[in-house]
Amino acid sequence: MKKLHHSKKQKIRGWKRRKRSIQLWRQQMLELDMETVRSEDFDYAKLWIYPFYSISPIDPPHWFQRLLLGEMIDVYAHWQKQMELEREPFYLKIWLYEPNFILSQIVVAYRSRLHFYDEHFQPAPTASPFPFAATGDLAEKLSKLDWQLCIQEELYWSNELQDHIDKGLRTEAEVQRLIDLAYATETMQYGGEEQTVYKVRIGDVWLGTWKTD
Repeated sequence: MKKLHHSKKQKIRGWKRRKRSIQLWRQQMLELDMETVRSEDFDYAKLWIYPFYSISPIDPPHWFQRLLLGEMIDVYAHWQKQMELEREPFYLKIWLYEPNFILSQIVVAYRSRLHFYDEHFQPAPTASPFPFAATGDLAEKLSKLDWQLCIQEELYWSNELQDHIDKGLRTEAEVQRLIDLAYATETMQYGGEEQTVYKVRIGDVWLGTWKTD
């Protein structure tokens, strides 16, 4: 998995330099590390672009996101060609987060991890418009992929929520509001005990897959 490393002391002045960071990301991510893929059966490319991807992620403006998405699709297309040469089934998708765009990534898996991500996201029950208009240079690139709308969720365990109340980290009212926000609940065994998991929708994830003829 490749990362872009930046000094915390580095200062970014102006959008020209930030736009150049997109090209740097493309150059470093374009060639899929097949040695890693063959040894680990998966790999990914996150948007390691300073100052947006950090301990406290910041979403860049929409025009900057469009530039990044265009380069993501180019990288994805190159990975598609590389994986096709393996002549084995593989999983390759863009995970496009909305509104948390900077968390977006390209994910590839095969062999032992071929179906690892099959149930990673739940399909959204209702339709929403795609967050990027198919206009300008992005139009042709977007047309090469099919996009499935899924749910970005955050999980809250009943025992952890009770622990937060006991320690004064959350009030009972705050916990109840979280429970009320849950779009689904599930009972699971955890630590030898039966626990309730509350699934709260915090955004959307669009899964982009290369169109087949």
